[in-house]
Amino acid sequence: MRGKSNIKPLMKKNDSKEDHALLKTDVLEDSKNIVIESKQFQENNPSIWPVESNILIETVSYENDNLHIIFTNLSVEPIKIISTGVKYTSNNTESIDFKETNITIPSGESKISIPCPNGKPFKFVVRTNNGTGAGSSLDNINW
Repeated sequence: MRGKSNIKPLMKKNDSKEDHALLKTDVLEDSKNIVIESKQFQENNPSIWPVESNILIETVSYENDNLHIIFTNLSVEPIKIISTGVKYTSNNTESIDFKETNITIPSGESKISIPCPNGKPFKFVVRTNNGTGAGSSLDNINW
């Protein structure tokens, strides 16, 4: 059956590639030098790490001087946690006490425990080997 087709060409033969929005590559070439903002080092406060977008904090519970955290790793790749830390008050002058660790959380749901020898903490943070972190406070998740 011959007739008019509903399929139209993206561009006419006499059009230039530079004139067509789908074929323009100059914007892509410029973006090669862009640094993702969440990965930039924060010069004004090097102790603050960007948020790890692939870690979802599901639940937190405290018992027997340990904070038990259930994470979901949204990435297909495992995420390595290099340090964990807790803070016991909401006071901004108290710093988070970090301890080095070697925990790898696979894709999906995982549970880790952070020792809390001084009692129930106000805040916890985990840091990953790719320069990001995740955490929460008692205000955000009631544990």
